[in-house]
Parts: sequence; C-alpha cells; structure tokens
Amino acid sequence: MDTGVAAAGGGVSPRAFGITGLVVLECRVDSNLVTYSRLDFRPPNNGDRALLLQGMLEYEINFGAGSIVIGFAAQITNNKFIGPGATALVELRQTVLPNLIVRFERVMFSGNYCSHFSLPFNPNIRAATVSMAGRMCTVSGNQVKAATPDFRSYDLHRMPGPFIGNISHGPTWDRPTITEWFPKPELDYNLNA
Repeated sequence: MDTGVAAAGGGVSPRAFGITGLVVLECRVDSNLVTYSRLDFRPPNNGDRALLLQGMLEYEINFGAGSIVIGFAAQITNNKFIGPGATALVELRQTVLPNLIVRFERVMFSGNYCSHFSLPFNPNIRAATVSMAGRMCTVSGNQVKAATPDFRSYDLHRMPGPFIGNISHGPTWDRPTITEWFPKPELDYNLNA
C-alpha cells in the first residue's frame, strides 16, 4: 500500500513500482493487493506501475522441417492492482535482440481487477491500462477500468490467444490478426462497460 509515498513529512519518489521483476526466468504473481489509501498521493503523469515484469528468454531453434521454442511462462492471477501510471498500470515488457527475445513466452492473465488512475486518452501515445508482450496469452475473467473515457484497456502487442469473459473500460489495442484470436468478434464473449 502507498508505494512511492514516504512516511509523514517525507517526499514522493519520481516513480513507484508495486511489484517488479526484470529478466525473470518464470513467475507466478497470485493473490496480491497493490493499492493507495488516497487517490491524490501519486501524480497520474508519472511512469508508475502496480506490476512491471520482463521475462528472461525466448529462443527459437529452426530446423529444416520445423522449429522448437525455448521459453518460460508468467502466470498473473487473482490480483487487485489499483493506482496511477501515465502509460500503463500493469506492464509485461519485451526486448528484441538478434536471434533472441527477452520476454515471457506464455502469459496467463486471469481473474485480476485493475483500477487505473489514468491521464486523458491521447491517440498519439501508446498507452493502455494493461500492456502485455509475449509469444502467446490467455486473458480471461478480468475487470479493467480506467479513470478517463476511451483509455485503452489492453495493449496485447499482437500476442495471439483466447480473450474471454473480461469486463473492460475501453478497447483492446494491437490485437493479432483475426485468425489468431478468439473470440471473433471480441464483444461476443466480453463486455465493455
């Protein structure tokens, strides 16, 4: 609670991270609460994150007739993330290098509640409450809400996988092609409210 806010009489840090892990082999983030006791403790224009993760390795070995992928998973389930962040509340990063991607291969994001004290929507800035990069994902049973109208709920960085039973504040951005995505159309099994 109140990450990045000093005790009485102290200052405020330039950036705050509730849960963070960079170059993590694999992880399970389950049943956590990241929140603030007052909405005005942190300015919404900072690069704060309730959750910031980046995987360690995804490597594809190509053979003449096929390939194998070496990579590991992130399982993010049953958490409550509340707070500010100029471009995201929850972020799973990736870094693309020659012959190697630093990210999680598989991502499960299920049963989470996200309440984002966001800036006004700006179509010129890549921003979403939940920004996740990986090779494949399952996104199910989440509730995502931003404080400002039209703010994107998800940026999936073209990651394919099922997207079912979510209640979202705004649209999903950068979905993969329609053949790699379920359901088609998205609002058949999800709700924007």
